[in-house]
Amino acid sequence: MKKTIATFMLMLATALPSIAFATPEEDLAAAQKLYEERQPFSEDQTTESWANLKQSIELSEKAAAEATDEDLKYDAFIFTSSVYYFRGILREKKQDRLDDFTSALESAQKASQINDEYADAYYHYSISLARWAETKGVLESLKRKGELLDNLELATSKFSKEGDLGEALDGYGPYRTLGRVYFKLPGFAGGSRTKSLDYLKQAYDNAPEFALNIVYYVDTLYDGNSSEKAEACRIIDELLANDPATYNPDRTVETTQDFRTAQELRAKMKHCNP
Repeated sequence: MKKTIATFMLMLATALPSIAFATPEEDLAAAQKLYEERQPFSEDQTTESWANLKQSIELSEKAAAEATDEDLKYDAFIFTSSVYYFRGILREKKQDRLDDFTSALESAQKASQINDEYADAYYHYSISLARWAETKGVLESLKRKGELLDNLELATSKFSKEGDLGEALDGYGPYRTLGRVYFKLPGFAGGSRTKSLDYLKQAYDNAPEFALNIVYYVDTLYDGNSSEKAEACRIIDELLANDPATYNPDRTVETTQDFRTAQELRAKMKHCNP
C-alpha cells in the first residue's frame, strides 16, 4: 500500500511541472489544438464544444499575458480575437454576441498596440466591429462607421505578419468586408452598390474558394437589373452544386456555414429558376 502511494506521489510530482509551468508557446499551441476541434456553426453545439472554445480562449489569453516575445504576444492576441469572433457567431442571445464581438475587437486592438505595422490586427478589428454593428443594428451603430472604414483602409494598406498584401488576408477578407459594408449602409450614410460590387467582385475573382465571397457578391449582384439577377442565379447555383465538405478542405467549418447562408439567400431569390 505504501509503495502504491509513493509511486502515485512520484507520478504526480513528475506531471505537475508540465501542467503548472506550461510556457506561453505551449499554452498557445494547446489553445490552437482545441480550436481545431471546433464544430460547424450550429445552435446545438455540444457542451464539450462550448467548453473547448472557452478553454481555448483562456489558454490564449494566458499566453498573451505571459509572453515576453512580442511576436508571440501578437499571435496570441490575434488568435484570441479569432476565437471570440467565432464564438460570437454561434451565440443565440444578442448580448452574448455583442460581448464576444467586443472582446474580439479588444484583443485585436491589443495586437495593434504591440505592432502597428501589420495588417492582421486591423483586419480582425474590422470584422469584429462589423459583426458587432450587424448585431447592434445598422442605424444604431452608424457612429462607428468611420472607425470601421479607417481600420479596413489600414488593413488593405499594410502587409500581413506573414509578408503578404493585407488586402489578401483571409481570402481577400478586407474587400469582402468593405463590399458588405457598402451594401448594407443606407445611402444617406455613404452606402453604395457600385462600391459594393467593385470590392466584392475583386474578392470573388481572387478567392472564389472562400464561399462567403460568392454569397456576398451574389447578394449585391441580385439587387440589380434582370441580367445581373440572372448572373447572380447562375453563380449561386454553381456554388451550391458543390459539396461544402470538399469545396475548401482547409475551411470546412466556415464553408459549411457559408453554404447554409447561400441556401438561405437562394431561397429568397424569386427570379431564379426553381
